[in-house]
Amino acid sequence: MILIRAYISWFIVFIGAIFISLTGAFFLLCAFKWVGINSEAVVIGLIGYTGSIIGGLLTLVGVYLTIKSTNKSKEVDAIPEKIHRLETAIEQAKMVYELTKKYIKDNSDDNIILLTFEENSISPSNTLNELIRKHINGIKIHLIYVDSDSYKRLLKAKAELEYIKQREILNLNLDIPDKIYSPMPDGMGGFEHAEPKFKLEAKQSNDRMLGSILGVYRELVNVLEVKHEKFMVKMSD
Repeated sequence: MILIRAYISWFIVFIGAIFISLTGAFFLLCAFKWVGINSEAVVIGLIGYTGSIIGGLLTLVGVYLTIKSTNKSKEVDAIPEKIHRLETAIEQAKMVYELTKKYIKDNSDDNIILLTFEENSISPSNTLNELIRKHINGIKIHLIYVDSDSYKRLLKAKAELEYIKQREILNLNLDIPDKIYSPMPDGMGGFEHAEPKFKLEAKQSNDRMLGSILGVYRELVNVLEVKHEKFMVKMSD
């Protein structure tokens, strides 16, 4: 459809240029005849003038169509590699999705796998960093060679994951001073001795992050599968 529109546009330009050239030549012929200039020499000159314009337009159209055809050929030739990279990226995203589902399924009441409790703060665990950064970077290696839309969607997913992490950890860190390090009779502190309410908040935060991460990867898989289907249709055309 796009190629047909291009042909129609060039045809209109071509006809318009011929019309303008012939109209200009006619008026010049009339003007030269009116002032008494040899009409035969004028006609020969105008024929050459009109022919050069038409020839130039034909050359321009030919160059444009050649470039268009070359670009189209290159785009078609690149589709198999893009499909392969998309399939690899989808496979990796599905793997992380299933891994997150497993974390949720195996998540016991006292299992907080996404958070690390340090002396003065709460930080993301290695598991959380892998879900947000390591696996995303692995997918990015492939999508960067597919197209800008897929890459932008991946960057959006990464930004969503980073926001989820920062939001939950920030909220928990704001609660640390009066909960996790409350005075203990034996002088001990730490998460093991934190108030039950804070332990519950940490557990809920952990579970919210798992659910949100699962949703982000599910949506990413859906978007990439739609893109994969479009490339398959293009290759079959």
